[in-house]
Amino acid sequence: MEIILVRHGESEANVDRLYYGSMDFSLTEKGEEEASKAGKLLKSMDFIPDFKYTSRLTRTHQTLENMGFSLEKSFEDKRLNERALGELEGFTKKQILKKDPTLFKKWDEEWYDFAPGGGENLIKFTHRVASFMDDLAEKHEKGDKILIVSHAGTMKSIMSYILGNHRTIFENMMISNCSIIRLKQNTRGFYFDALYNIDDFSF
Repeated sequence: MEIILVRHGESEANVDRLYYGSMDFSLTEKGEEEASKAGKLLKSMDFIPDFKYTSRLTRTHQTLENMGFSLEKSFEDKRLNERALGELEGFTKKQILKKDPTLFKKWDEEWYDFAPGGGENLIKFTHRVASFMDDLAEKHEKGDKILIVSHAGTMKSIMSYILGNHRTIFENMMISNCSIIRLKQNTRGFYFDALYNIDDFSF
């Protein structure tokens, strides 16, 4: 099995630099162009997915649509949604610092274990995403090509599922809009194969 992970293209919330997690935003024009470029890159690698998965959020649906693949055998799964950030959602870092500096301090210092009001901590979030990956491994055949369009946090959770080291991955791994991660599967399970940044390619 070969799995391609793609982060959604630039969204309106990216432009406004919001913490937005489970909030629903559309892609910008730039985000649509990024998605198109990601699709062209995958096609140049002869990757045509047999099955496609997105989260339930609009920005992932629009990214898949703009990548130019058939939408047949496309499925959405709420377990692929970005981490819910609860009371932090809809605000910039500056706004949160002004509104509730104590809350931001707790969020900054206890980022792994802390769940903002109405949100998830990273433990709950990574378990949610891991359950999706467990089901995926059981459901699909060895030769299937799978495309998963999701979010930076979701992709980090999947990498944690593959590699372990949850804290290290969440602290140090940067995933830009429409970054691509390729995973493969052998007899021991999934393994990390490659990471692509669309800005390194021209089409």
